Amino acid sequence: MPRMTIFRSDVRGLMLLALAAGVAPAAVAQVAARPSHHTVQTGDTLWDLSARYLGDPFLWPQIYRLNTGIVADPHWIYPGQVLQLAAGEDTRAVPSDTPQPSLRNDERFQAPPAMPGADAGSLFARRPRMQVGAMLLTFTDESYRALSRGDFYSSGFMTEGHDLPYGTFVGNAEPSQIASMGERSFTLLNDPVLVRPPEGATYRLGDTLLVLTLAEGYSGSPQWGDMVVPTGLLEITGQGDGQMLAKVLAIYGELRNGQHLLPAERFVSSGTVRAKPVSNGLSAQVIKARENNPIRHPQDVLFIDAGRSSGVAAGDLFEVLRESDEPGMAMERIATLQVVHVRETTATVRVTSLISPDFPHRATVRKIGSLGN
Repeated sequence: MPRMTIFRSDVRGLMLLALAAGVAPAAVAQVAARPSHHTVQTGDTLWDLSARYLGDPFLWPQIYRLNTGIVADPHWIYPGQVLQLAAGEDTRAVPSDTPQPSLRNDERFQAPPAMPGADAGSLFARRPRMQVGAMLLTFTDESYRALSRGDFYSSGFMTEGHDLPYGTFVGNAEPSQIASMGERSFTLLNDPVLVRPPEGATYRLGDTLLVLTLAEGYSGSPQWGDMVVPTGLLEITGQGDGQMLAKVLAIYGELRNGQHLLPAERFVSSGTVRAKPVSNGLSAQVIKARENNPIRHPQDVLFIDAGRSSGVAAGDLFEVLRESDEPGMAMERIATLQVVHVRETTATVRVTSLISPDFPHRATVRKIGSLGN
């Protein structure tokens, strides 16, 4: 049973559970009294809403998991969206399929702020007992979640040293009504934009393109190549002389003139298929994190040194292992990961469950669930 269903219990039941767990009743009363929905306002983030309604910004994945039908990427929520804050009777723990979100244009991109600039020890020591316990229970008891279209396209991948056919994102086809710094302007959902195919190539009507930036010169082994960081998704809508017209389907970051384009790979949903447990599964290592944060968060993007050639498939599950502090003890699990994109020798994974946020450098990972090829 999904942990969130606890909010359907009456207040008396919550109080009894709280007393049994040693949690202050006042904190539980605050949870029981919160509204069931919130209409997104300009400036809202999942981080802020979690702090306001759940009492802890680190619990923002709870709200995200209840709203995967309208939130394609947890870093992007839009004014006017109505977000569910507690599980109702019709709430499913795992959506059978993730629909294309219907998003309204926002006035400005809002992303969860970075963690406060304090050392990890003092930061976690100050957190209340109930909030830490609730966070760990939520992350460790999380049900399997099918791979979503948003995760597949927004996470990125390593180029593995290949010379890819990059086109160019030219910019808005019409002047935006929202001014920004310098000569650039914001590009919003459904905006018409101009693109330029690679020299000697063309795009066809209906083609889907990934807009991206490259983190060049990865300092590890050159076999991993550059890191692709998606910023948006486009659909070709018109032909032109040297340039073509497209429509913005999704935004994952700041769309800027001159960014690269690649034909988007086809997303195939796994539907309700669940990963099957794997014993003594494949071992690999984390080679890089997309964000240079010293502490990991749920939904963070990582890259591992195993891909199709090793039998890895989208939807597979891995665990992150760390050497135990006690000599002679087995390695301990500190997180679980879901594969969201696969190339020949590397794979892109997202953090789905988190027990300890301080990953060791080049952490060891082991496959614990497989969807097969």
